[in-house]
Amino acid sequence: VFGLTRKSMRMIAPVGAAAGIAAAFNTPIAGVLFVMEEVIAAWNASVVGSVLLAAVSAVVVERLFLGNEPLFSVPPFELTSPSELAVYALLGIAGGIAGAAFVKLIGALREWLAKLPPWSRYVQPVAAGLIVGAVGLWLPQVMGAGYDAIDNALHDQFVWRMLLLLGLVKILVTLVCFSSGIPGGMFAPTLFAGAMIGGGLGGLAQLYWPVPVSPVSAYVLVGMGTLFAGVFRTPMTAIIMVFEMSASYLIILPVAIASTIAY
Repeated sequence: VFGLTRKSMRMIAPVGAAAGIAAAFNTPIAGVLFVMEEVIAAWNASVVGSVLLAAVSAVVVERLFLGNEPLFSVPPFELTSPSELAVYALLGIAGGIAGAAFVKLIGALREWLAKLPPWSRYVQPVAAGLIVGAVGLWLPQVMGAGYDAIDNALHDQFVWRMLLLLGLVKILVTLVCFSSGIPGGMFAPTLFAGAMIGGGLGGLAQLYWPVPVSPVSAYVLVGMGTLFAGVFRTPMTAIIMVFEMSASYLIILPVAIASTIAY
């Protein structure tokens, strides 16, 4: 209709990706950064303007319907002690290991499933659905995007054992779904699992770290960015995404340390 060349058509895909991410998470800057870090993997001057315009316009339209509030309501946060940055560094190590393991397991499982007989491709999604449904009866928090569970974690509604359990189970059911071909995405599950693992480790730090540490909500936020950076290898996107989702400037330093180490 618009007489676009094949090259122009290919460049529209990342523009749409930026708009989708920006609208889904109410994060226009993170949408632009993700496309530049991961999709294009370069700062292409010919695309930046289009990507930025698409992301900003997507968020403007989304906010007309849903308002200007960030995705999550975050309790007040402040860094209690410089030594606490070591805890965030440890969280970065954990997030990097979890992210690498997640990616490796997905590759290995998909390769194994692809070697099965062709008829099994009809059975794999059914089996995966049964597994997710059974897990959902036991832990309903892992179903769907899990934003309500993340909000509960931010407001200290779970003990650290439950947080770690939810994070690990979410990784497993996402692994099963993605490998079997069930559509469901990777962004929201990664944010959910990272939030729960971060909150669980934050709860442990409150019990055993020798000096006072920040509330669990801070570790929930940092965990979201940390696992995201580890899985998608986009540390800048992770830092800005957490900042935009929480509207908390003070969280930038901890999430920058953890996400960079995870990457």
